[in-house]
Amino acid sequence: MTTIIKRLQSGVSIGVEELPHLKSASIGFWIKTGSRFEPPTLNGITHFVEHLLFKGTKKRNSSFKIAKEIESVGGHINAFTGREYTCIYSKVLPQYIMKAIDVLEDMFHNSIFDADEMNKEKIVILDEIKMQEDDPEDYVTELFMKGVLGQTGLGQSILGSHKTIKKMSRDVIFDYYKKNYVENKLVITIAGKVNGEKLIDSIEKLFDASKTNSNSKNNSTKINGENFKNVIDICIKNIGLTYFVLGTPGLGSKSNDRYKLAILDELFGGGCTSRLFQKIREEKGLVYDIHSSHSNFTDIGVFCVSGSCLNINVNEVLTLILNEMKKIKKGEIKKSEIEESKVKLLAGIEMSCENTDARMVKLGKNIISHNRDIPDEEAISKIKEISVDDIYEIAKKLWNNYCSLTILGNFKDKERKSLVRRIEEEIQSL
Repeated sequence: MTTIIKRLQSGVSIGVEELPHLKSASIGFWIKTGSRFEPPTLNGITHFVEHLLFKGTKKRNSSFKIAKEIESVGGHINAFTGREYTCIYSKVLPQYIMKAIDVLEDMFHNSIFDADEMNKEKIVILDEIKMQEDDPEDYVTELFMKGVLGQTGLGQSILGSHKTIKKMSRDVIFDYYKKNYVENKLVITIAGKVNGEKLIDSIEKLFDASKTNSNSKNNSTKINGENFKNVIDICIKNIGLTYFVLGTPGLGSKSNDRYKLAILDELFGGGCTSRLFQKIREEKGLVYDIHSSHSNFTDIGVFCVSGSCLNINVNEVLTLILNEMKKIKKGEIKKSEIEESKVKLLAGIEMSCENTDARMVKLGKNIISHNRDIPDEEAISKIKEISVDDIYEIAKKLWNNYCSLTILGNFKDKERKSLVRRIEEEIQSL
């Protein structure tokens, strides 16, 4: 496997990983703009723009024509919006990689943002917001992020709100697109059965520096660090189960300790052999699903435990979670747990080599966060070096003075107040 990275004169960064043993290729256009950077009055606009990119360009003037270009050769095309970046991507057979690049470049440069299409898509996004509110697992996570990171910046919803979406006009959306879809905010990553040097030469012609969007000059994205807030929030909703997210500060994407946290995450709540699953699902039978996760951003991270249970069991479940955290903080960690978690992470790295989408995403995130690729060998070496003491130290560092909780369930007011008091006492003992 060979990886080539180059920054063009136009400001575009390109990364290509050649995977000659595979039979497909994935390409992503990563734009360094997300919900974190939106003014509150325009919350949701980045996601709105992502939707409208698929509604037509000057060359392909309908959503059907954009989709047909890719699907007619057996490929697929899609996109996602995050808190710090947006990605439009495609997967095709290698002989059609330039077709996919041409379509994505056209969407990036020449989307038309037809007013009628915008009004129709506005209804779709309002439905998407309602769909999120109807999904307790998704909705409680959204409430948690707002609680610990605030109503602006990272804490903002990616989708926006009914109020902000309804107010957005075509001119405001198009202006946002022109200011943010610029060359020096663009990272292109490709992984698969391709010739990297030839691809980069072809892409460079599409992004001629003399034709670069003038908005791209000195158009850097400002990062404002959000502080993790201690919050206990119980939200009332008429649903059958109680859903919860318990979280602490995590690590930013550039932290040297990120591999240590990955091991802690894996052994704590990463799978069916994890402490949480074995204790709370298998031994106690109190939940169907329980797991931990870590979201990292440029300068901050959030470590979470998520799950659902019956109302009458929520206090016991949360107590069990906190007890397991306390044990790890006391150093009650077996070397065998660390080694098994290492095996899982190392296997994940190896298996990703069979998936062009996974390699394209890994390369994109690395270039955005580190301005380089992180070779598998480097990650493997760092994972293998991790000791029991490393996990003990990272747990003490992160599971300290800050711990927040959001619960979504059907509680009476008296039950809610009683639960808050009990949980506050448990968290304070962490």
